[in-house]
Amino acid sequence: MYSIETCGTELLRIKVLNTNKLIPAVNQLAVSIAGLYDFPDELSTKIQLVIEETALNIIENSFDKDESGYYYIIFEKTPNVLIIAFEDQGLPYELSKFEKHEDSNLRLVLMKAVADEIHFINLGKNGKRIEIHINIPYKEINEFSLLGTKQFSPDEPKDLRPVQLTMMQPNMSIGLSACVYRTYGYTYLSDYIYYPEKIAELINSGLLHSCIAVNEDGEIVAHLGLNFPTADSKVGETGQAVVDPRYRGRGLFEQMKKYLAEHEKKRGSYGFYSESVSIHPYTQKGNISLGAVETGILLGYIPESLFFKKIHESSQSQRQSAILYYMKLNEEPERTLYAGTEYNQIVKKICNGLNLNRNVVANFENINHLNTHSLINMVIKPEWSQAYLVVRMYGDDFMMVLRNKFLEIKLRKIDCIYIDLPLSDNLTTKYIPQINELGFFFAGVIPELMNGDILRLQYLNNFMVEPEKIVTVSDFGKELLDFTLNDKLNIQSYNEV
Repeated sequence: MYSIETCGTELLRIKVLNTNKLIPAVNQLAVSIAGLYDFPDELSTKIQLVIEETALNIIENSFDKDESGYYYIIFEKTPNVLIIAFEDQGLPYELSKFEKHEDSNLRLVLMKAVADEIHFINLGKNGKRIEIHINIPYKEINEFSLLGTKQFSPDEPKDLRPVQLTMMQPNMSIGLSACVYRTYGYTYLSDYIYYPEKIAELINSGLLHSCIAVNEDGEIVAHLGLNFPTADSKVGETGQAVVDPRYRGRGLFEQMKKYLAEHEKKRGSYGFYSESVSIHPYTQKGNISLGAVETGILLGYIPESLFFKKIHESSQSQRQSAILYYMKLNEEPERTLYAGTEYNQIVKKICNGLNLNRNVVANFENINHLNTHSLINMVIKPEWSQAYLVVRMYGDDFMMVLRNKFLEIKLRKIDCIYIDLPLSDNLTTKYIPQINELGFFFAGVIPELMNGDILRLQYLNNFMVEPEKIVTVSDFGKELLDFTLNDKLNIQSYNEV
């Protein structure tokens, strides 16, 4: 799951004169904002220090000496996150140099000490923006009363009592955290699922739709989530599939997926996508039986730390690949897609396999006008060692911005790096060859993910995969795998010349 846009609210925006004398007043305001979300005193103090250091950096670098000017501080609230943003229209300077100046090293350390994410954004004629994302502290599951709750082993005696499927409500979130604990202890990779208040906020915000199975005692014994990038999105990603060991072998995963599909079809969703493991055929066959179709191959998508019970006796020795599936639920808008000569034919085959109303073209005469600046969202999933670069707008500075973000991710030693390109924008055709030169190769297509289809390319950051261990269960899945591996090989060979 990844969030692409803030899909939250702006709490406060203040215009500040570029003088050090006003920083204490701004810090007092930050204390008040932090108090709304129960930040502990130690973290609140660190937030003040970060605000002071970031404001000083802007005052010193964005304005000439003795120049009078203004900058903005914006407080935004998204589900589970407080964002403190700084914007100014002062002197242009390359934001990537912020890390290189000796006198800025301390400031960067301070920012990273408190921030869960940091984004440096070029706004073109509108200046520049620094975002500091801080996760809101919520109670972990062990702070709630869980009398009688224990972690079950895979060999737990089976419970054959009937269960009921339903959509989860926010007030049931403690039960979900307890289910995850019973099933995985504290080893589940998506740690937000151990914070009931975070789960409740995601449901309330419309970013999470969850199907659950409930037994006669009122316990949640299985869960399948559908995650949306924004509340008005028409396509989501399934995830957080959890089945209590006592209830395995009853086909609950397939039942929940079918239940979710029926629920989302009634809501008017276009469909949803999912990733199936490639080391065995079972989940792939389950997806195909429900009407899902392969749309891509994600090499090394699953970290080696993820443990598949009853499939391997020990943890994986390396990252495992996944098959990307899409299940169509309702008719989607007619669209023209620009996949370039590189991916024109494979995108056509994917669209035809899904019966999408698409016109896929490789060449055109009139290219869209470039904007003055690019907008590329960057989302990091450290627990999965994955990063996503989501292109929202092409600008004159596109390749410069992309290279800077790409380098930042590589230096953080993230294993899998993905870039999502808007197929409805004909500028995608222009930039595909340049993105290939960076080492990105084909991953797949996701229809209607962000009000349009996206072409996903992938980059493997210094690790290898073993193609012979990738299992595909359909002829088209095998064709996608061959195309992906050949594209990877061709791009590597070209870049080595």
